[in-house]
Amino acid sequence: MRVDDIVDGETFESYFETLNSAQRFLYFRNVALFVLVSETPLILRDMLSIQSRPASKFKILPTLASVLLSVVASSSKGKSFNQYDYSAFLEASLDEVESGENIISPAFFEGQARLMEVCCSSVIANSTIDSGISLVAQAGTSQFDPSVWKSIKQAIELSIQNRELDGEAFELNGYAEVEWSDVKSALAADQQIDWSFWIAWYERLLVGKDIYVELLSSVLSEVRETDWLDHPGAVNARFETVLAAYQADDIRAIVTATPIAANVVYENETLQLRPTDQIADSQLSVVLNQIEDATRIFDGGSFGTNSFPLNREIEILNSALSRYRSRPVELLKTVTRVCKRLDVKIENGECPSIEKDADIADFREVLIDVQLDLIAFNPDVKAYHYAKKRDVDEQAAPSIAEAAREVSASADSAFATALSEAAFTLLDPTVDDFARQAAQYWIIGSVTRSYKAAKMVVDEAADVTKKAATISAGVAWLLSPQFRMFIDDVIKLVAP
Repeated sequence: MRVDDIVDGETFESYFETLNSAQRFLYFRNVALFVLVSETPLILRDMLSIQSRPASKFKILPTLASVLLSVVASSSKGKSFNQYDYSAFLEASLDEVESGENIISPAFFEGQARLMEVCCSSVIANSTIDSGISLVAQAGTSQFDPSVWKSIKQAIELSIQNRELDGEAFELNGYAEVEWSDVKSALAADQQIDWSFWIAWYERLLVGKDIYVELLSSVLSEVRETDWLDHPGAVNARFETVLAAYQADDIRAIVTATPIAANVVYENETLQLRPTDQIADSQLSVVLNQIEDATRIFDGGSFGTNSFPLNREIEILNSALSRYRSRPVELLKTVTRVCKRLDVKIENGECPSIEKDADIADFREVLIDVQLDLIAFNPDVKAYHYAKKRDVDEQAAPSIAEAAREVSASADSAFATALSEAAFTLLDPTVDDFARQAAQYWIIGSVTRSYKAAKMVVDEAADVTKKAATISAGVAWLLSPQFRMFIDDVIKLVAP
């Protein structure tokens, strides 16, 4: 029987009947890890729904810990740590929650709980393999989305190839993905306990990013079994070094993916944007003259009248000529935006085509020439042009704009104005898509660089008093869990 023949619980059990004992253990271990990770949002959803028992939130920690310990214990990169039977305290915490009130679906929760318990136990011992296979098969009939079988087959294929699952992406089914989004929001909104590590760790699991198993196992070696039953705040803080590694990894990825031809420095308790493409406008005279020529092509015609279709485009170019005469990246951004607006207007019939109007053809040709000249001007301009600007994420847009406003409070007037304008553009549905995309991209790049600048100064502060003064100057947000959530939200918008 082949792996491809697995399509439901019955064929899943049949496949495992063809394996020897060693294969059954190794193959099901990967399957158990996948089930643990993918079922976690559904279990946490029910835990968080018990409003009448606030202490139930503490039971989230043993559940998360059981998944973390399973993943680390199964990895060959993990160092030895206290190998206690963590499935036992998972079972105890699930039983306690199960006995409570207001669970959305008690029968469903019970099924999910038993499935997680046996999968957790299967990772560390082969004594529960048979019951685990049986429970997964049953869940495939009553609880799993059909798409789950595709991922389970992938877990088995990785076992056959002698590959570990901790370096692979865990693809949640649609139902669990929605639940995780809600759970993540609830954890992020917790004012008493910082769950940043768990959110970052779980999201890295989902996309197959490095979770730093060796660093995790070093931390876990210092955590006792009883610690997982203590207040989550004390335990979560132990993972600060791992969280810092995750954040540094993401920051590097974002900065690399968002060349903005500028750096940010933190001097005199103020964030300042320092363009790296800025030059004397005399060196851009040819390009500036070309743009000015483009704006004058329509002089003497209907330009300026209500019937002229490109009044707004000429205004955009003239504004750029006034504000950015020494900034080739900003000029390129403007010219590219106008070209895209022109193409849209031609396609929509708001403007004559280049075949039917010689002035329109000349206008577009001049702007294309300007684009090519600017792209070849220097490496910073070229890097910006070829960087991918993704479509605006309407769900994340408000938090991205809010990040710009938070940073602007610590910025000098020029940087603060640029951040405020970008935030306004991002949230304005009447602005063209290209301008909104560019605003989203620029905010992400500049806010991330602001963190690097502020973090460097804070880390170099000689004493606690000076450090506190530096933070109070307005960079606290950049060093807070809210910034970590910002990174979690935007990393998928810019990184490959």
